[in-house]
Amino acid sequence: MPFDGPAFDNRVRKIDSVIQLIGAPQKWVKGKRRTNDGRFCVNGALIERSATNLSPVILQAANQMTGRRYGCLEAFNDEVETTHPLLIRVLARARADLIEQGAPVPSRSREHTNAATGLFASSTAVAR
Repeated sequence: MPFDGPAFDNRVRKIDSVIQLIGAPQKWVKGKRRTNDGRFCVNGALIERSATNLSPVILQAANQMTGRRYGCLEAFNDEVETTHPLLIRVLARARADLIEQGAPVPSRSREHTNAATGLFASSTAVAR
């Protein structure tokens, strides 16, 4: 089919878009998919960015990083112990997993990689 193959694999671009949408703590929420003031839970962000196909890789990263077995992203997002820095680390891990699996990194996304890495680094510092 004409749309098969790596040329049309936009998973890294989509996860970058999700990270951009909820990368700031004030843009993330628990208990709701979306609020009137523009905050999103992780699942709401995936829906907003038409990236629900990324749910399995993000859930796997959440399970691996926490040592827990969440059945769905909503359970991870709304868990009392889930913090925004942890969420960002999970998204960064899922992004790295996608790249490791062979998902191409779009050239425009390379700039965002630096922004996401900076965000990841600052989130790590907050968590300590």
